[in-house]
Amino acid sequence: CGNELPDRFDLSSGQLECSGCGRSERGIRMPVTHGMLNAMQYICYCDPKKLFGYSLGEDNLEKLASLTEGYLATQLERGFSTLDFYKSLLI
Repeated sequence: CGNELPDRFDLSSGQLECSGCGRSERGIRMPVTHGMLNAMQYICYCDPKKLFGYSLGEDNLEKLASLTEGYLATQLERGFSTLDFYKSLLI
């Protein structure tokens, strides 16, 4: 829609969008914060050597991790048992 501050991410299409645009309500969408948007832009456009030089608050980091995991699971149409095992160790 061209909105510079989208507030959600469509996991199926891999697109950022705002809640006010007239897109179909089909698909899975996750909310996106301003901090997450900044991190996503940095990840996409930074020099690869500087990729891990960006810091993000714990709350936004967890949300971004959840969004990227959801996106990969949606696109690949499968889960990963090793990821599930790793997550079980963190609890």
